[in-house]
Amino acid sequence: MSDLLALAVSAHGGLERWNSFRTLAARMSVGGGIFAAKQNPGLQDNVTYKVFTREERLTIDHFSAPDRRISFVPSRLTLETMGGEVVEVRDDPRSAFAGQTNESPWDTLHVAYFTSYALWTYLNLPFLYTYPGFVTEEIESWRENGEEWRRLKATFPETIAAIRVNK
Repeated sequence: MSDLLALAVSAHGGLERWNSFRTLAARMSVGGGIFAAKQNPGLQDNVTYKVFTREERLTIDHFSAPDRRISFVPSRLTLETMGGEVVEVRDDPRSAFAGQTNESPWDTLHVAYFTSYALWTYLNLPFLYTYPGFVTEEIESWRENGEEWRRLKATFPETIAAIRVNK
């Protein structure tokens, strides 16, 4: 582990403490220009993410409606009721983006997939970079407005959904 990654992990409570967790939950509203541009704003107002820390998996409670939940693993998305009744399933959800352009609208499951892999990644940082397959290195500092910022380059393994590209 590089010195900079060790500093970031320590500043976030340390690896020993992180390893004592299997899941974490975060209640939030997720929005932004991408969702309006893709014609699906508001699907994630007041949702709860349950993020698994040992595997790329999460759930989003109240996604798109108060009685709905998304279950995500990279190979499958399931929209279900809070009681567990399946409403819609998409296997290989990444493939649903094939042929998309900047102007293409997204359906509910496009939004779910995009935010699932993104928030799983964000909420596991910086600890994610200590997992097998990640490669990190400190690169040249960035200087701006009289300040110097240390920078960490992280290379994701192919097994993480956030890095996969349709070919």
